[in-house]
Amino acid sequence: PTFEEDDISVIESNMIVQSDNSMLSVADLTLFDNTGNKIYVGGTELDDGRKESLRLSTPKGAMNANFIHGTNPDDIVQTSYGFADTSSIMPGQKRVVYTYDLPVKSGTTNFEKTIEYPTQNFLLLISDLERTAEVEGLTGGESVQIQGESVLKWTATDLKPGQQIKVELKGPVVKLDYLKWGALAFLILIVIAGVIYSSISKKKSGVN
Repeated sequence: PTFEEDDISVIESNMIVQSDNSMLSVADLTLFDNTGNKIYVGGTELDDGRKESLRLSTPKGAMNANFIHGTNPDDIVQTSYGFADTSSIMPGQKRVVYTYDLPVKSGTTNFEKTIEYPTQNFLLLISDLERTAEVEGLTGGESVQIQGESVLKWTATDLKPGQQIKVELKGPVVKLDYLKWGALAFLILIVIAGVIYSSISKKKSGVN
């Protein structure tokens, strides 16, 4: 085992945002990679005495967190930056999926996502709202169709730890039925997002 996190990085990180009345529902899908040949057991001790192995950041004000895949809720500890996974990280890849809610304000809603590890590819999808969406730290903003839903897409590559992605939504709270995708459709979109960036990564590496 090792206490050094130098071999921990992110191959792809997908952040998917949908609006439903007074809440933003956010899904975070991250493919971590332990490129070393040792089990990473965490080096930072948390308040309860366990060791932080993975940092799972959320914007300030996040609530109703739900850990769907890749983690055991019993291994999760709430922290100042969001959550920490305290389970050991084996060599190779580990995909983690979790969701949470953010409150929506009439007028302008702002939130920030902090990059915790070197990240090869980042994808942000926001349901195509009847409001203006401005994003700092990523490029894009074009509207695309995924499973019949219209979403806005931003991307970035080679992000460094500490970089921030800032999102600003302007306009009234929307209450359109087509934005209420439901849990199943939401998870389908998450899987599709993973496929999107897996394809991008393969193309960049020359793999067909």
